[in-house]
Amino acid sequence: MTFVGVLPTNTRVTMNLRTFSLYLFLFAAIGGSVQARLITFDDLTDTSLNGEGTPIKNGYAGLDWDNFNVLNTQSISPPNGFVNGTVSVPNVAYNVGGLEASISSLTPIDLDKLQMAANNYQNLVAIISAYYQGTLETQRQVTLSTTGATFVELNFHNVTSVVFDAGGREMLLDDVSISFVPEPSHYGFAVFLALAGLVVWRRLPTLSDVARQ
Repeated sequence: MTFVGVLPTNTRVTMNLRTFSLYLFLFAAIGGSVQARLITFDDLTDTSLNGEGTPIKNGYAGLDWDNFNVLNTQSISPPNGFVNGTVSVPNVAYNVGGLEASISSLTPIDLDKLQMAANNYQNLVAIISAYYQGTLETQRQVTLSTTGATFVELNFHNVTSVVFDAGGREMLLDDVSISFVPEPSHYGFAVFLALAGLVVWRRLPTLSDVARQ
């Protein structure tokens, strides 16, 4: 049977509902997935005039920042680890005064990987500790260079804070890759929407079903 002209109104409504249910399924599937983000710090502005950087405000990239400054490494004179360790020009983040620094989030995150370097101490040993709501989950020890960035693959999953301790010396971060992990309640709602959309989509007739009627 060949269709000619405009489909009946009830048929168009049926097909629109079928399309909507498919979009609902896809939206739920995407909404329930982790949201990845690459933090380069290059969208921040370093307003300092003394080469010490500018404090990173809470809320940047969806995180809280403690004792991290953003530094435009193109404004300081080499040679130093800040310039050598910059991956994405012009900015990096570093722990002010060499003191312990941290990032945190109310929503759990995955800290996947990042680039790190030491400022003025070759073979600097830094300890990175991951916590979930105050409980230590895992730790990594990394050795950093002043001559270039070190790629660090952490694969910290479902944590709410990460603490960086360089033993009183300065280190930098660049190109930090994180993912925000949906809460279990969000997963449940996403699964409900996905299943509802799938059920409706399967129950509604297709265009070929209508053609056979």
